[in-house]
Amino acid sequence: MKNKVLIMACLLMAFTSCRQTEDNGFLTLDVASSVPKLEVAVQDFMEVDYVPLETNDEFVVPNHLIGISKSYIVMLGKGNDYTLYFFDRKSGKALWKINHRGQGPEEYTYINTIVVDEENGELFVNDGGADRTLVYDLHGNFKRSFKHRDDSNYWNLVNFDKEHLIVYEGSQFMLDGQPHEKNYHYVISKEDGSITDEISLPYETVRSTLVLNGDVVGVFTIDGVVPYGDDFLICEASTDTIYRYTKQHELTPLLAKLPTENPERVLAMGLSTERYLFFSAFRKELEMPQMSIPSTPLVYDKQERYLYENEVYNADFKKHTRVGLNVDGSVKGGAYAVINADKILDAYEEDNLQGPLVDIAAQLDAEDNPVVMLMREKN
Repeated sequence: MKNKVLIMACLLMAFTSCRQTEDNGFLTLDVASSVPKLEVAVQDFMEVDYVPLETNDEFVVPNHLIGISKSYIVMLGKGNDYTLYFFDRKSGKALWKINHRGQGPEEYTYINTIVVDEENGELFVNDGGADRTLVYDLHGNFKRSFKHRDDSNYWNLVNFDKEHLIVYEGSQFMLDGQPHEKNYHYVISKEDGSITDEISLPYETVRSTLVLNGDVVGVFTIDGVVPYGDDFLICEASTDTIYRYTKQHELTPLLAKLPTENPERVLAMGLSTERYLFFSAFRKELEMPQMSIPSTPLVYDKQERYLYENEVYNADFKKHTRVGLNVDGSVKGGAYAVINADKILDAYEEDNLQGPLVDIAAQLDAEDNPVVMLMREKN
């Protein structure tokens, strides 16, 4: 009996240690502690649709979804091609493609992010190689361009409202350990790129995402702006706090991690639903010889008020198959994943599929374009 009581006490202590501090909606998370794993099927909390992208001689695309909106899925071409392929979001039908790569005033040299602005019928292409953003109509006709702020390079562009974008720029990338002297998050005009609001975060010293191991340098990236319902999460490696920023330009702290060291942890936020907050905790260490920067996928269950290491899997594969939850900012609580056709066909041949993927696999060829998995939070 004493042994049973002792075991129960140990289990209770382990489970209670996963409960996180919450004060008036503000969370404090211990991301360095050992937490239990939560395995959950994405179908348990998300509605799932599969969209096979049409394949033809003019539309052959790799597994690189670069833009998504209520009507369109945009895939990026191979390598340095930088062709943008538009597909219908519901049917997967190939629609049109755009390529304006070049050195001219209406052309881009490099694409690191795009925004499909259906409301205004415009496409914003961020040229990180030339520190400027080009604006086309949705079919690729040039309209205007604007330079990034002086000494800035925009990494993230996110649709903010009808007249504005919200951006995160990465000039602090090489400033690790230096004083915090400028802001890195802005709200800018869609018309001319002028800054209408600077988002100031309270920290003193810049901490970048560069990681060193002797002479070897590694880097990990975080999205500085992440859609959060009708608002946005403001993330920055230099602070332990994640902030919520509203369309009324109000900045409030949402969650913070307890200070960490040896190694330091950095939060990268992901999908948010009514119940779950998904994120990753990167450890600022470079593992050799594989030269990798380890990270732990975590989820905070707002209903149970517990922190878990998470494994979200796709129940349409009979064997547990992880699914990524890339944030779809065009749908509240929306996410997407891209599955290669050959992966679906291999699972089909192994009798490892069930549900709608069985019929989809029967129509696929191994060389076909990927299948986009669209997910939205269940009501």
